[in-house]
Amino acid sequence: MNKLEKQVTSADVEKLLSGINGLGWFTDKLYSTEHEPCGQCYTFFLTVSDQGQVKTVKAVNGGTDAPPDYWKVIALIDEVIPHFAP
Repeated sequence: MNKLEKQVTSADVEKLLSGINGLGWFTDKLYSTEHEPCGQCYTFFLTVSDQGQVKTVKAVNGGTDAPPDYWKVIALIDEVIPHFAP
């Protein structure tokens, strides 16, 4: 089994949360979408907690009904997490 680890600073976390909040995570702008994923799609559940607020949003990749800013939040997170080399 391959394993990746990465330690981030509190400044990294604050920057990430600032970006997520800036995209309106805790507003009605980001909402869950519901549909059955096809055999090649996945359903994503993302929960963010910040300053006493907690919100989970559900989306299916490949779905056009997910709010565009949901994928921008995913892109922000992708910048912080480690990746396996190709």
